[in-house]
Amino acid sequence: MEIISNRINFSKFAAILMLMWVCGLHAQIPTPTTGPDHELDIPPLAALIDSALVHSPLIKKYDANLSIRDITLTLQRRQWMDFLYLEGNTRYGIYDQVYFQGLYDPGETPVGFVNQREQTWYYAGVSLKLPLTSFIGQRKRLQQTHIAFDMIAWEREMAVEDTHKAVIEAYYELLFRQESMKTFYGIFQDLKIAYLDAGNRLQEQKIGFNDYAILSSTYGKAKNDYDLARSEFLTSLSLLRFMTGWDF
Repeated sequence: MEIISNRINFSKFAAILMLMWVCGLHAQIPTPTTGPDHELDIPPLAALIDSALVHSPLIKKYDANLSIRDITLTLQRRQWMDFLYLEGNTRYGIYDQVYFQGLYDPGETPVGFVNQREQTWYYAGVSLKLPLTSFIGQRKRLQQTHIAFDMIAWEREMAVEDTHKAVIEAYYELLFRQESMKTFYGIFQDLKIAYLDAGNRLQEQKIGFNDYAILSSTYGKAKNDYDLARSEFLTSLSLLRFMTGWDF
């Protein structure tokens, strides 16, 4: 009889400990510390696309390459000026100057005089030395340059289209995640109220522990679903902010 009595007392003690644990868990229910993320105001899609195009490093790279297009073509057209030379020379020395003085009749030998004079001579001129290859290959080089820059322009257009598609996909993915999080948030809040009420009813012995345990498990699952939905939403939000450079 003493052994049976001890078992009954131990069972009561275990039930009291279980009730204290449940009440403690009930008192430590975590609540969101921030406002609902599903109330975040997301900018319009067109504004996000424009921001992404301005923010894209790849498009900036293409724009930088295209900005030197006119300069490159102009330099190639003027490449012949590399073979244009400006020449000059200076000479200094004593030179003999011969001059004739007086009038003379035809058939007579004129009388001339020689005079030495110290003089400085200057010479300047321009010369052009063009190799034949400069004429033959000039047109082809210009065509190749045009094609190279046209390819850059086409690649830029592809990058713009890819940016449009990526932002559109990320935008609607974010809207879906936000709506999904909103649904799970509502379920979580409803079950939270029911769970808090069940804790009070359990202490008042108006419901059994099994019913309370089932509701507690349901509430825990709802909280996990909401946390997962919120995490997916924040991931999509960070991705769209990164793509657009817009901290909305």
